[in-house]
Amino acid sequence: YSNPVVAASIIMKFDVSGNLLWRQIFDGPFDGSSTNKCIIDASNNIYVLGTGVSPNGLRTRVKKFDATGAVLWDYFDNYGVGAPINFKFTPDNHIVIAGRGVTGNINGYSKIDLNGNHIWNISPITSFTVGDIAGDAFGNSYIVHGTPTSGGGTIVRKIKPNGNEIWQRNFSLTEFRIEVGSDNFPVVAGFPIAGAGAAFAKINSNGNLIWLNPDADGPNILL
Repeated sequence: YSNPVVAASIIMKFDVSGNLLWRQIFDGPFDGSSTNKCIIDASNNIYVLGTGVSPNGLRTRVKKFDATGAVLWDYFDNYGVGAPINFKFTPDNHIVIAGRGVTGNINGYSKIDLNGNHIWNISPITSFTVGDIAGDAFGNSYIVHGTPTSGGGTIVRKIKPNGNEIWQRNFSLTEFRIEVGSDNFPVVAGFPIAGAGAAFAKINSNGNLIWLNPDADGPNILL
């Protein structure tokens, strides 16, 4: 009878056979919240990234549940990192969050601990493209984003555990995803600087290029 609307958030847990164990609608039956992604730690605690209603209005939120579905805490972004895009665990047992402004070319990034405490944030960053963040075993974080205008390339930043920047580098690519391997070096993924396709690059801890594959999809010209 009407178009879909953002009404509320739902979390469900299933057993190994696919049987529903429990289901929760949070925080209310029609509060306007939403979810983007969940991740699970070694103790089977569940962390949900999305938006929720804070004392200051609708904000990017991380909500933690235990294995039984009991709520442990809520973390609300009050630093302007933007709408939720992605979050992930880091090898030093923290969580990093990437956000994007609802309007304008603005990215934001933050890091919290597993108890929901804010550690640092970097925002706003003017970027023509969406970005991402990942961490290494030493507590450093790597951020990827674009330049303020189209065609300006990709910027990769290395951030100290306290949130201070170590370096930033510009590469002739259009990358918007980043992960850190077991060697603690980041790999970025996205498009070539011009046209369609898939492009990847690996960078060392000093910001120097280890390898570049600007045409990973070959003749396919993937979008």
